[in-house]
Amino acid sequence: MPLWRRPDGSAAPFYFAYTGRSWWQAYNSERSSPFREYNHAPEVFYERRFAAPLGGWMLRALRLGLEHESNGRDVPFSRSWNRAFAQLDADNGARWWSSMRLWARIPESAKSDPTSADGDDNPEIRKYLGNGEWRVGYRAEWGDLRLKLRRSFSSGGKGAAQLGVIIPFTRGETTRARFYLHVFDGYGESLIDYDRRVRRIGLGFMLSD
Repeated sequence: MPLWRRPDGSAAPFYFAYTGRSWWQAYNSERSSPFREYNHAPEVFYERRFAAPLGGWMLRALRLGLEHESNGRDVPFSRSWNRAFAQLDADNGARWWSSMRLWARIPESAKSDPTSADGDDNPEIRKYLGNGEWRVGYRAEWGDLRLKLRRSFSSGGKGAAQLGVIIPFTRGETTRARFYLHVFDGYGESLIDYDRRVRRIGLGFMLSD
């Protein structure tokens, strides 16, 4: 959403966005089907839209911003970090799109006591969540394919890969409900498990895209 609008009603190029993700153990009825983890990520950014050709692709937008991500839990399960990012979006006709986001972590002071709420909750998070993320997608007649790759450039750095398939329940441009399948392998799918390798297959549906 735009942070404010100009006197003529048009949006200024400064925006706020929020992403929330939950991991729900719906199958765990013995513990009353708890939510295991919730990650929230508000961000503010400047966006410049344009059209610039590059090797058969068309660059469409540049974003520069700040993002905070955390799970809102107490010590020792607290996870959080802040980062500055730059993102470039592009497309190649009506079928292909791509987005590259690079980030730099904003440093935090080390904890003087592991039980203290002050200081860095996860000093090695960049090693696992990486320095950037590349997304590419292809829109076919039957649905969408999406690939997400993340990699750390630090010594001993880790990464992750996710492949998604999205298929509309019905044909037509106005359909909203979609069947969704994704396969994830790597680190950082959730903050609580940022330093553990996870391999997961997810099935579900999307009400909008």
